[in-house]
This record gives sequence, structure tokens and C-alpha cells, in this order.
Amino acid sequence: MANETEKKAPPCLNLRFKQMFYKDVSAPPTEHEREMARVYGSWDATAYWCQCTQGGRGPDEQPVNRESCSRKDRGCYRDLSNLA
Repeated sequence: MANETEKKAPPCLNLRFKQMFYKDVSAPPTEHEREMARVYGSWDATAYWCQCTQGGRGPDEQPVNRESCSRKDRGCYRDLSNLA
């Protein structure tokens, strides 16, 4: 298993989700968001899709989500260093 102290890679540039288009993620959480996190804990129920396939699986047929799309060992992973 990878060293837990390693810095995680940024998500793939092809990863998409609705909040990218309407929400200012740099804004502090609202009172409602803080209360929901306090009561229910934090979870990720975001619907992600791949820009390449326009679906829930990437070109490598693996699931698309923030965690799995932050792995540089995926053949389809793209970041600023490998835009080609």
C-alpha cells in the first residue's frame, strides 16, 4: 500500500461534477451544510462523470469518482504535467 504520508495527486482533468458549474467551492460552508455534516457526518454523494466517456466509467472501464481519479497509475489519468 502507498505511503499514507504521500501527498495525494490532484483529480484527473477529465473528472466532471455539477458543482463545478454552479458552486463556489472556495466559499466557506453555509450554516445548513455545517449542520448536515455535524448530524450525518461527511460523505461524498456527488455524481461524477468522465469528460472523455461522458459516463460513470473512464476509458479504462474503471469507476469515476474523486478518489479513483486521483491515482496516477490509471492509464487515462491527466494532470497539468501530461496534457497531451
